[in-house]
Amino acid sequence: MGYLPSRYNLTIADRDSQSLLFNCRTGSMVRIPAVLRPVIEALHVEAPFDLDRDVAPEARNLIAGLAEAKFFVDEELDELEAVKAGVAAGPEVRTLNLTILPTMGCNLRCTYCYQVRQGLVMREETLEALVREVEARAASSEIDGIEVDWFGGEPLLARGVIAELSARIREIAGRHGLAYRAVMATNGTLLDDATVELLAGVGVEEVQITLDGPPEVHDRTRPRADGAASFDAVVRGILAASRRLEVVVRINVDRHTVGDAWKVLDYLEQAGCFETGRSVQPYIAAIGPLSSVCSHTCDAMIPADEFLDHVLAFQEAVLKRCSGVDPAVILGVPRPVTRACGAHSELSMCVHPTGMIHKCGLEVHEPERAAGRVGEAYEEHPNYRKWVDLDPFADPTCARCRFLPLCLGGCPKYSRDPDSPYHREACLYFHRYLESTLRLYATTGARPLPS
Repeated sequence: MGYLPSRYNLTIADRDSQSLLFNCRTGSMVRIPAVLRPVIEALHVEAPFDLDRDVAPEARNLIAGLAEAKFFVDEELDELEAVKAGVAAGPEVRTLNLTILPTMGCNLRCTYCYQVRQGLVMREETLEALVREVEARAASSEIDGIEVDWFGGEPLLARGVIAELSARIREIAGRHGLAYRAVMATNGTLLDDATVELLAGVGVEEVQITLDGPPEVHDRTRPRADGAASFDAVVRGILAASRRLEVVVRINVDRHTVGDAWKVLDYLEQAGCFETGRSVQPYIAAIGPLSSVCSHTCDAMIPADEFLDHVLAFQEAVLKRCSGVDPAVILGVPRPVTRACGAHSELSMCVHPTGMIHKCGLEVHEPERAAGRVGEAYEEHPNYRKWVDLDPFADPTCARCRFLPLCLGGCPKYSRDPDSPYHREACLYFHRYLESTLRLYATTGARPLPS
């Protein structure tokens, strides 16, 4: 059998004349010793090679291992078709993904919020309709699991809805032998020990909490509804949650505040958030015009290439503080995906408190973008199909790209919009920053990335 180098290989020059070899189709990475680097480079040619005839005896075991890990592939294999087959068989095909907004109300008044604030709370008839739909899908044998993402507004303003829906959906999952997982995005101000116990008890495993900088920054950008400070309450919430749950701390930044993001690490460390036994993972995110509601953020938005420089520097700082978190998670080392985002899946939807169904969480405040109502036949609505029918392989540039298995074209909402400041943001990252990310991962001494 003849072999060819995978079209999805990325070779990265590393220290001491060594190389890192990363495969975008499998997500695996190995370090190539300097003495064997010429052997690997010689095989990265268009002509197929025979393992016994063309490879020196001392290198055959290495090359055979690399072939097993798909760095070298059968010359007859169409790798693009293999990627397509992986997408078609992805786990999302049989997982019901529900982003549930129990309320659109919020107790903060963030200066860059992209939503139109409404004090809506999910009513009983909407809750019952959602339970009936979950029951019907579970009984149909079309799903193997259910994943719930509690969103808002501030979801913890509707604890009763969360408790009841969680109990009933988990009961359905248990009765039908389905896996169940739940996460939540919350501003953190309402998290105390009792609330954390409630969340852990209803299957929530992870919470994302936003802390935008030191007090003088955070309290300016994320004040309470009455204008009061919220920083101290958020830190208390992070401490309470991290005793039982995985905690992701999102730090939203613009060009004026990005330099303050590092101070958050000091505050979290001083508060004890990085103690052994806690899992707290901070990251930075760019403030920008996610919707027309926050178009005023454009002037202070950090350009994508500049922002990614900040991301790499911040991740390196986090590595030094969060010894209990997998370095691959901290660095966001990409893995192959089978959907560009959840909205691409037939079984993924956002449920508004009124029961309206959306595909993208960034559009839940825009009724004209809804696909219908829970319990109705919304799956064929144009606002639903435009996401599900998206073909990441139809773009010739994407189809030729070695990074395609890692992003499938990027965010469906923005990446293909030439007028968006987020246009082709994924391309910029993979073409200019992936190598730096992988080099940094290699310095951590973490295990090689498995396929």
